[in-house]
Amino acid sequence: MDQVKKRKVKKVLGWITIVAVVALLAVVPMLTESEVEAEGPQASILSGVVETNSIETVLRGGGILTEEAGVEITVPGGVKLTQFLVSNGDTVAARDAVAIVDSISVMNAIVQVQEKLDDLAQQIENASDAETTTEVVARAGGLVKLVYAREGDDVQRVMLEYGALAVLSLDGRMAVEFHTDTVVYVGDAVTVTLADGTAVEGRVESSLDGTVVVSLEDDDYAVGEAVTVADADGRALGSGQLQIHNAWNAVAWSGTVAEVSVEAGQTVDAGDVLFELEDTDGGADYEELLQERRDYEALMQTLFRLYEDNTVTASCDGIVSGVDEDSEYLLENSDDAEADPLEEWAVLHIIPLDTMTVTINIDERDIGKISLGQIARIQVNALKDQVFDAVVTDIGTHGTNNGGSSKFTVELTLDHDVDMLAGMHASASITLDTTADVATVPVAALCELGSKTVVYTSYDPETGTLTDPVSVTTGVSDGITVEILTGLKTGDTFYYLYFEELEDV
Repeated sequence: MDQVKKRKVKKVLGWITIVAVVALLAVVPMLTESEVEAEGPQASILSGVVETNSIETVLRGGGILTEEAGVEITVPGGVKLTQFLVSNGDTVAARDAVAIVDSISVMNAIVQVQEKLDDLAQQIENASDAETTTEVVARAGGLVKLVYAREGDDVQRVMLEYGALAVLSLDGRMAVEFHTDTVVYVGDAVTVTLADGTAVEGRVESSLDGTVVVSLEDDDYAVGEAVTVADADGRALGSGQLQIHNAWNAVAWSGTVAEVSVEAGQTVDAGDVLFELEDTDGGADYEELLQERRDYEALMQTLFRLYEDNTVTASCDGIVSGVDEDSEYLLENSDDAEADPLEEWAVLHIIPLDTMTVTINIDERDIGKISLGQIARIQVNALKDQVFDAVVTDIGTHGTNNGGSSKFTVELTLDHDVDMLAGMHASASITLDTTADVATVPVAALCELGSKTVVYTSYDPETGTLTDPVSVTTGVSDGITVEILTGLKTGDTFYYLYFEELEDV
């Protein structure tokens, strides 16, 4: 009996911790007055019928409700304020005036920006007349997989056709994406069969809504090579084309290729020259000058609006913070030092009222199943019986090791409710997949008999002994209910022991 109990605990803990959305199969105590005489907790024999249900695979985590970080309200460098119109703790709406600006300081900034635009116009003209040679260098070390550009090629033509002059693999791995109806999990070992019949080992990188990405070590495999993928039991999962797992594109935007310094299959280090270009219209310097001019043109529009409106306005609804009556940005407290208008000054903050966030930790085996914009459900402990919709707004890229398994942070954003307060505890669930219309039994009905997983289909009412075990294979589970793939069918009756003290084990 202890062996059965341990097996049941092991089965429950073996499933991913998730929220159950299907009801536990109806069970009827068959021997409520008859208890199995043994040491340890007393057990009752329960019965059930294999039913057709849907099972949701769900990730779950907990965290604290947090207000969004304050939004900075800024003015261009050199612009002074004559007065704050709000105080810390005030509630404001988007476009409400929060401060008055000094018109003279705004005009001085406009003059500065106009002088800078005039100077940039001359620099751009000079750069566009220059015929220079530019080097395209590797930004990181890696293996050159593809080289599209050839000596004498027009850079723009190559970029329009291929999107890159060359492509590097940064981690020495290839990947294949495909769709499958078979349930696979991140980290599963699979077999990838190449076009020539060679079989190599791969690993599931992500699996979401039937779309699976598998990666494998690169052994000079061709980009676009057709491959098939099978699981550890040899069952076909899908097929696709090999792509570079972690690619970096070497790009440029103008000129002619004067020299190609690399070839496919070559390993390069960060800073190595890949191509030399000529007739590049000033090259990188020219592009930087154009971008700088665009920045100053946008700044000039901001200054014109400030001069016309004479006020700084809130960019969103929220609560004001960071107002300093002794601020150096107030005209009466400032000095006459000149400032670059591009260097914005943060004069106050507004904490948004419309949304809040919850940050949860997700295991490294599951983080690949999470994507930005994915829907989540939030329950706040203090607000019973209420469920709030949320979306994934940030996914951590650096894990923290915890007991041999790394955890990654996932930020969930939800609409602010009037009863929500920062610091309240919340639980979150993210539904990954739904398996519909499958035969199911309670997880507690599974037992271990030798090397097999079994479900008992009869019992001896005189001795209270379970009999007639049937070997089953299982599929997905929500931690309470499990899919039965073989061994039993819908409508079959089963029996199992229920230990009242199981939850205390």
